[in-house]
Amino acid sequence: MKNNELMKVNNNIFTKIKDWIKRLKQKFTYTKDVKIDVEEIEAKYNNCNNEIIINAKNAYQKYVLNSDYKLGENIYKTIRERLNINKDAIEKLIKINKDATTYSEIIELLDKEEQNLQEYKKTNIMTKIDSKFIFSQYQVPVGIIAIKTNNSHIAIQNIFKAVCTRNAIVVIEKEYNDKSIENLILLIVQECLKKFNVDENIIQIINNDAVNENDLNEFDIIISEDGKTIDRAETDKMYIYEEDEYFANIIQDELKGLELNGKSVEIIKGKMEDCIEKINKDKTFGVCIYTQDRKKAYRFINLVKSENVFFNGTLLNAKKTKKINNIYLTLKNLVYEHGII
Repeated sequence: MKNNELMKVNNNIFTKIKDWIKRLKQKFTYTKDVKIDVEEIEAKYNNCNNEIIINAKNAYQKYVLNSDYKLGENIYKTIRERLNINKDAIEKLIKINKDATTYSEIIELLDKEEQNLQEYKKTNIMTKIDSKFIFSQYQVPVGIIAIKTNNSHIAIQNIFKAVCTRNAIVVIEKEYNDKSIENLILLIVQECLKKFNVDENIIQIINNDAVNENDLNEFDIIISEDGKTIDRAETDKMYIYEEDEYFANIIQDELKGLELNGKSVEIIKGKMEDCIEKINKDKTFGVCIYTQDRKKAYRFINLVKSENVFFNGTLLNAKKTKKINNIYLTLKNLVYEHGII
């Protein structure tokens, strides 16, 4: 088959899929809208002007703030239905592109990743510190992940991983083909995400030329083509975020106690999104927010990327976590008042 004929067939399949999705939108009435009871995210990314990464960060923040524990399960159910409906189109595109991945392998990948849904926010430890505070340890997403690959199997696997782990994943391909089988799967999955009000930029497939070396510094983890993982170096930095001046005296006492124990801590104030951005530029050891606003505390706990994230609790309880056998998840120690999680 000539190249222009191949392109024509490719385009026909994509057009049929897009037309089907358009008809589905007109016909289908959504029975459940998942709303996030938080302010619209307007974070500033001073060192990054790449729209792809900014979109990934915003998508990640919105997804991890969504407290619907059944969300991933419902999305996976919908993805399975849509893949089944489009089985013939998927198999036809696989044949046209001479792709080594089969439809049955795609379903196997979906099955495998669906089993990992239970790993998100899995509780490892939960104990009472006293009548007011709880110490717990959760498995949480690492954040923004770059995957360098030209393997459609790996690309599709990561499309599904973005749903189950709630990481924002950007698949970077040197030999990018917008009519590839992974881009068709991406299209189907993104439409399923939209149904549940999940930002479609939680998973993206892009050309290698769309990011430069400086852009790569914005990712929390980079997985190279040979499977090696590059992540940010851990630091012993600790921050206290004074969101509410009501706690000023308590914070000063906390600061003295930490210094007596040889801990170096920085107090930060200001707009929450700016403070979170400052904290997240480093892989910090411990952070605490002092606030009377439980919604802000919930937001802070979920968005800050640190080994220990506390709410109105002393950082003297901060401790090292063990590495888990899943590079897409990390452990986070939490100290918080009853009822916040």
